[in-house]
Amino acid sequence: MNQVYWSTVATADLDYICNYMRSYSNVYAKTFVRKIFQAIEMLIKFPLSGRLVPEYELDRIREILIFTNYRLIYQVTDNTIGIIAIHHQNRNIS
Repeated sequence: MNQVYWSTVATADLDYICNYMRSYSNVYAKTFVRKIFQAIEMLIKFPLSGRLVPEYELDRIREILIFTNYRLIYQVTDNTIGIIAIHHQNRNIS
């Protein structure tokens, strides 16, 4: 079983995005959080299921698209999955 760790950046990203979404729709914000955690549950079972992040092309840095607008960026190591960031696809990743 893989352990999941959140970076401080990813935690702040999730908090910011949820607060922003909540200002428009509490239901949409809750759905977004549920989709994030469903994606993480899948990663626990299949850690390499996400695609390579095109900007980096490193085997261990991968992403899953959430709601098609957000990228859940994570790193895979031996027994851990590190959630690096939750990033809007229109923002510059660097």
